[in-house]
Amino acid sequence: MTRARDLADGKFDTDVEVENSSGATLKLTSTDTTGADTELLGQIDFVSSDSSTGSAGTQARIKGVYEDNGDSSGIAFITGASTGSGTPTISEKMRIRHEGNVGIGVSDVRHPLHIAYSETGSIPTDHQIGASSDNKNYIGIHNTSDSATYSGIALETRTTGASRWLIANERQDNFLGDLVFLTRDGGSSGSEVVRIQNNGNVGIGVTPTQKLHVSGNAIVTGIARLGDGSASSPAYQFVSDTNTGMFRVDSDKLAFSTGGTERFRVDDSGHLNYACTTISPGLGNTDTGIAIRADSIIAASSASGYVSINRNGDGTRIQFNNSGNTRGTITVTGTTTAYNTSSDRRLKSNIQDAASASAKIDAMKVRQFDWTEDGKHQDYGMIAQELQSIEPLAVSGSEDSNKMMGVDYSILVPMLIKEIQELRSRVAALEAS
Repeated sequence: MTRARDLADGKFDTDVEVENSSGATLKLTSTDTTGADTELLGQIDFVSSDSSTGSAGTQARIKGVYEDNGDSSGIAFITGASTGSGTPTISEKMRIRHEGNVGIGVSDVRHPLHIAYSETGSIPTDHQIGASSDNKNYIGIHNTSDSATYSGIALETRTTGASRWLIANERQDNFLGDLVFLTRDGGSSGSEVVRIQNNGNVGIGVTPTQKLHVSGNAIVTGIARLGDGSASSPAYQFVSDTNTGMFRVDSDKLAFSTGGTERFRVDDSGHLNYACTTISPGLGNTDTGIAIRADSIIAASSASGYVSINRNGDGTRIQFNNSGNTRGTITVTGTTTAYNTSSDRRLKSNIQDAASASAKIDAMKVRQFDWTEDGKHQDYGMIAQELQSIEPLAVSGSEDSNKMMGVDYSILVPMLIKEIQELRSRVAALEAS
């Protein structure tokens, strides 16, 4: 049973009341049999009769409308405000479509929650917020304007001015977009600070051309890892000189290249190799350069190369130390080069006249021979192994070592001087008799 009370003029003098024992229904029926999109099914108006405020007329409305060419229906919520005179201007503010999608500020509702708004300034207009489209769950912001640049999220605080962060998609074409982060501190223009391109490149303060592209200074407080690189494309290189820089040669080996060629290397033992890739340049190979090792410095060059030590003025060019004490030097003047062995009295004790060297000199064998490396003949020389048993101080190295033995002929000079002195003394004695 349905019951309603009204006045004789057909108007209700009180609230409408509909009663039914099984549940009351208020039914608004359209007799139109050819409904189309946006056509009215029925509506409820909220009306003011107070003309003193200039607001008489419909203030709000709820409408049932056709959708999908009359196959479906939705509900539209309409509100407005008076301009100060006449009937208020009302417009649709929210819509619920037949599938449950809710639109706020938009009638073409495409998502479960779809919001459109408009704002002047640097923030783009005509945005939509939605979720779940094409069987893909997401929360998105969509800009329906083909001419629009951005669609995104604005984070804003307003006091005397406006501070704003904008996280947005910048349209590149119909299918590609970049993710950009903009900041604004007052004023109406935003400043881009970070960009992630559609190809994955990340730029900080710059439109990136590499996977990570930073404009300005960068500080890393943790660990920064690079690839190995190579001489032609070092892992650490320069924007304007991509074949010059630093790279990893092998396990625990670091190298530097210029012009795409390795010039300097540090190996896992701390050896430094300049212009060579081996710690023993020129020894059993054709490599040239300088190797600074824990036990030695090796310099090797081609036939036309040389090692030069230069300074302005006379003085020491090379100094030799043992346990921190100087044992010899090579000095130069404008016209001479001197090879000096330490002989200062202050370095010596228990000084006595030397014994005769005749026996040692007689035992020494002076040989002639050919060098096996180049076949050159030498008329006068000694064999290290033969001299070692006679005067070991003049011989360096050991036959058990991989290094070749050597002879320091300067050690023999004092012995020869002693022998000459003894011969002169005997000659003088013979002449006197």
